[in-house]
Amino acid sequence: MKNATIRYVIASNIRHLMLDAPDPRSEAELAARARIPKSTVQNVLNASIDVDMDVLDAIAEALGVSAPTLLAPPGLPVDPISKYRERIAALPADQQKRIQDFINSVAASHEEAAVG
Repeated sequence: MKNATIRYVIASNIRHLMLDAPDPRSEAELAARARIPKSTVQNVLNASIDVDMDVLDAIAEALGVSAPTLLAPPGLPVDPISKYRERIAALPADQQKRIQDFINSVAASHEEAAVG
């Protein structure tokens, strides 16, 4: 996808996320969750339309990711947490703290291994 247009990047990222997620798996499910017409989802996935920001945001929210995640060209490093940021924000504060503590623990362990 060296010379891929942004349309193809977005379509590819959405398809990949639909395969990885338990829900939504179909175009109809994605359209319903994003509250947009199924034909719009089909056109986005076929890379036949330019996606406006409202549609991009709606699709990203339906997939549980940030809009920039849908714009990232394949092969670029992606912040692994960005995919879950909105889901984490919806959790109770104590569970958010547990996740942050885990991330800090893993990061500290990695730093120790790199130094030692």
